[in-house]
Amino acid sequence: MDCITTERARLYCGDCFRVLEELQEREVDGVIIDPPYSSGGTFSTMRKGATYKKYCRSGSEFGKDKSFTGDNMDMRSFTLFLRELLFSARLKTKDQGVCCVFIDFRNLPAVADALQMAGWIWRGIAVWDKKSSRPQMGRFKNQCEYIVWGSNGDLPLERGVGVLDGLFSYGNVPTAKRYHQTGKPVGRCADYILQGREDCFHVFITGALPDRANRVIAEHGVAVDAARSHVKERDRKRSSYYRHITDQAWGMAANYDLCLNSSKLGIDRCVDLILGAVDMGTGHI
Repeated sequence: MDCITTERARLYCGDCFRVLEELQEREVDGVIIDPPYSSGGTFSTMRKGATYKKYCRSGSEFGKDKSFTGDNMDMRSFTLFLRELLFSARLKTKDQGVCCVFIDFRNLPAVADALQMAGWIWRGIAVWDKKSSRPQMGRFKNQCEYIVWGSNGDLPLERGVGVLDGLFSYGNVPTAKRYHQTGKPVGRCADYILQGREDCFHVFITGALPDRANRVIAEHGVAVDAARSHVKERDRKRSSYYRHITDQAWGMAANYDLCLNSSKLGIDRCVDLILGAVDMGTGHI
């Protein structure tokens, strides 16, 4: 088991049960986990396949040598495994701490059961719309995954947390850009979370409302008013989320290495400037 300590966090790489043994009871504020789904197929022969074959697109070279274990359990074994993990995690979590578990539709019932078996109070399900799926004729698209969440004991309404969205629409990570076969999107508050890292280059791109609305119209075929409302609402949610997480204003130039206006420069010019700045290797512009 490896551990890296930074000014703001301890990062462990190892078996989850062994890592939990290293933690003190009631020292964790919250638990967010993305366990092996033990999914990837309706039948046992499909579930028992290599994760590379289950989670990577056909013909992709990514992940051939990065398959991971623990993803071939049937529902009963998966429920027992997750119950044990969530029980151990709850013992390390502070009172009123929150637990969020990512899962797909196949094992959604099992996660809800395991969460409650482990002593968490089940609070509901949030939806992650990945905006893409493997389409099959005559069937609804399975483009959503789910976040089963609960709390360690009571969860007072007056604890100082606002109303949180129950639906998150973020495109999945393209296979070629993943660090892990089942990688989740990264890109919210990255300038804050990754600040000070020398291997990161932070870019903020803005643009005039009419130009941004026209892009929405071109991509989604909606009316002008609907496009403008969509852009304004996304800005409002991003700003609110950023302030909630960081206690700072979203889009402040001081938080970025490079800020660009795509309405003035055009998208292609913005791309050239970003690539040029990164190639300079200065780390800051």
